[in-house]
Amino acid sequence: MLNSKPVVVLFAVGLVLIGFALGQYLGSPSGPVFPLVPPKPAPEAPVYPGPRPTAEFPARAPAAAPGREYAGGDLAKTLRELDLYTRAADLLTQLQTLGPEAVPEVKRLLADPSLDLGGVETDLLVRFWASHEPQAATVWAMHEAAPAYSTGAILVATEVWASRDPQAAAGLVALGSVNAGLASPVAETGLIRGWYDSGQPGLEAYIQSLGITFERQRALKVFARRAYLRDGPEMLARWAEAISDDDPKFKLDAFRALAKVFADVNPSDAVAWCEAHCDGPYGRSMRRVIATRWAYRGGEAAMNWLAAAPEGTERVQAVKGAYRGWAQGDREGLRRWMRAKGLDGVEPYLYPAVQNFATEIGITDPVEGLQWAAILEVPKRRQNTMVNILRRWRGRDEAAAEAWMAQAGLSEEVVERARTPWRAPRKGADDDSAAAVEGLEDGGEALSETP
Repeated sequence: MLNSKPVVVLFAVGLVLIGFALGQYLGSPSGPVFPLVPPKPAPEAPVYPGPRPTAEFPARAPAAAPGREYAGGDLAKTLRELDLYTRAADLLTQLQTLGPEAVPEVKRLLADPSLDLGGVETDLLVRFWASHEPQAATVWAMHEAAPAYSTGAILVATEVWASRDPQAAAGLVALGSVNAGLASPVAETGLIRGWYDSGQPGLEAYIQSLGITFERQRALKVFARRAYLRDGPEMLARWAEAISDDDPKFKLDAFRALAKVFADVNPSDAVAWCEAHCDGPYGRSMRRVIATRWAYRGGEAAMNWLAAAPEGTERVQAVKGAYRGWAQGDREGLRRWMRAKGLDGVEPYLYPAVQNFATEIGITDPVEGLQWAAILEVPKRRQNTMVNILRRWRGRDEAAAEAWMAQAGLSEEVVERARTPWRAPRKGADDDSAAAVEGLEDGGEALSETP
């Protein structure tokens, strides 16, 4: 009888070896291990028996060197001039010598993809085309001009067309047969300019027919600017003053349009216009309009002008408008001017600006902002502005804001409101805490009278 002990031992050793092998198989991160197969050699690059082929192009004339003098030639050659100034000058000179027989060539060049036309060349070519075929050029500009240059092409074409047949041009603009975006107001601008230049009647009636809309306000501004530059401020003022009182909204829009243009072109004219009408029946908000636009380029002069304005809501709004305009045009200059006055040197008329200044400064320097807010004389405005600054501060650094409030001697109401995050009021709710952001709204409001 065989001894079973060695058999058991061998069987146990076999199980151990099998378990070890299974462990290596299952425990390997990459699965089973197979013998390595040598990689296939990379395919060799094709070898050409002779020289490699090269593309050949037909010979062409070299581009003209920048700065050459105009020596005539066809339009296509002119448009391939490398230097922009020379190209524009050559093109203008050449177009002035051509007649309607050149229209087909101009149309072909505008659609030629091999030409790298810019805005200047496009505008000149479209203007020439419109001088002979105004409607066709306008339709092309509205629907086929390259997007990058369609705005200028539309403006040029509609202006030329309206200067010859404003009623026909107005019909196309009124149909809204223009591209999306800025095309419609651009076409309207060209229409107003060209119609004014034509001297034909009906322009005022057309603008008035636009109704109480932003489009009418824009059209009046374009009209006023054109009239100012062509005929001067006195003629423009006499026109506005002669508008019938039967349509007071239209007359008010016209008076404001003049205020904008006067402030943009010559603030002295704006001051004269305001002295005559700001406190009259059609002067509502005109002082604010003038101050906002004037301050964009001359903040200190505009603010000093408002110092002598009559007290009241109109001046308050004008000071706020001047602050916004100055901040857009020269924010650092405005800050230097305010700080130069100092906390003890602020005249009462500037308090509306102080409210905005404190709120703005308080975003980055809450302590300074709170110091400016503290000089506001009206308790509600002072508290609202301080709460506004403190809420922002607590949102960034609660411990520092709380430490400042603990030693500032604030009322319990102000402290409680400062600790309450602001929420927009429910529609119809009478929540006075919503008024706490009055200063922020003034400071953050978009400039409605953008210069």
